[in-house]
Amino acid sequence: MDEETEAQLHEVLHTPGFELPRAAVLRGDVIALRQLPALPGVLAFLEDALERSFDGVNLEQIHAHFDFDEMKIRAERACDRLVDDLRVPAAMQAVIGDLGLDPRKVLWEWPGMCLLYPVEQVGAVSIARQIRARSPPTGAPGMAHPSIN
Repeated sequence: MDEETEAQLHEVLHTPGFELPRAAVLRGDVIALRQLPALPGVLAFLEDALERSFDGVNLEQIHAHFDFDEMKIRAERACDRLVDDLRVPAAMQAVIGDLGLDPRKVLWEWPGMCLLYPVEQVGAVSIARQIRARSPPTGAPGMAHPSIN
């Protein structure tokens, strides 16, 4: 998959009787699970939060419409909306169920958001994970607190 790692890419179709290559997961390989029924619901939440935070601007064109400071403010707003959205836990539990796992026995982590640093701060564009130290809404089962990576 990559010259710098021995990790392999495994593409798995979500079809009746599919199996995750668990040994590959434990080795650190990348699993691309295709056609997972619940995933479009999760992606819809992400897209909705971003589009509302960026006033409906095409998500592939955000960089052309906002300067870095405004992009950062709006991305943080989108992240806050997702953390507060009580529909997300049910959507994530559906994804976990589609994987053949018992959602009551799986602790999942909030997705992280990535931001671009302005070129003038680091000399080149680089990507960093945004650190969120905020807890998800209370009363939503099966959620983990956001981690700081």
